[in-house]
Amino acid sequence: MSEFPKLRTGAVMQYPAQRQARFDTFVTRYLDGSEQRFAQRSNPLFVWSIQLNLLSDQEMFRLQEFFMDLEGSAGVFRFIDPWDGTAYDDCFCADPEFTWEWLEEDRSNGMLHIRNGAKQS
Repeated sequence: MSEFPKLRTGAVMQYPAQRQARFDTFVTRYLDGSEQRFAQRSNPLFVWSIQLNLLSDQEMFRLQEFFMDLEGSAGVFRFIDPWDGTAYDDCFCADPEFTWEWLEEDRSNGMLHIRNGAKQS
């Protein structure tokens, strides 16, 4: 299984970094107006917003190659959460395409959204 590539600094993302947790709940509504709620999973789903600024050409090419090897958002990979060091083996790129901007030689910007909770067969 491939792992999300690290930058030359050893980090996987830059600041400002964002991580959002989502909890899925199933709600049953009854005719009398009352509700019953059930958690659909025991752990939250996370979405990490990976902001990439002023990357070298080598770093950007490595990220592009990683994204193409995964066939966009179809592939599953391991991502190490920078907040607590937890390894998630069920992550995928939440965006169907990886857009980036070349500013000048050895300076590129990009953005990726990574989500855990991929269905594994």
